[in-house]
Amino acid sequence: MSSRNRQAEFVEARPEAEAEAEPAGEDGPGERSLGVLVASALTSEGLLPPPGTPGGATLNDYVDTEALEALFSPRLDGGPRASGRVVFDCEGATVTVHSDGRVRVGDADE
Repeated sequence: MSSRNRQAEFVEARPEAEAEAEPAGEDGPGERSLGVLVASALTSEGLLPPPGTPGGATLNDYVDTEALEALFSPRLDGGPRASGRVVFDCEGATVTVHSDGRVRVGDADE
């Protein structure tokens, strides 16, 4: 897939068909981790192969998913973290992950 003119934003990057099959995340049933949302967005953009693809790249090849989760997890007192974002490159695209769960995939030169 060419990265030219690519720009997509995913507020919740999951097809409806996947919603029932997903395991419960830390936030309760039906909630997916931020890492899963980012991987889903990158897979739908053709930047990562589907999960389980032999020899295929994974999100961990581009960003530390445990650190990403920890960065945006609730504070020790249970309150939300201040707003923020993480930006990294993946296969020629710039990926921006916002603390509110939005994932933006765009051209690297934007």
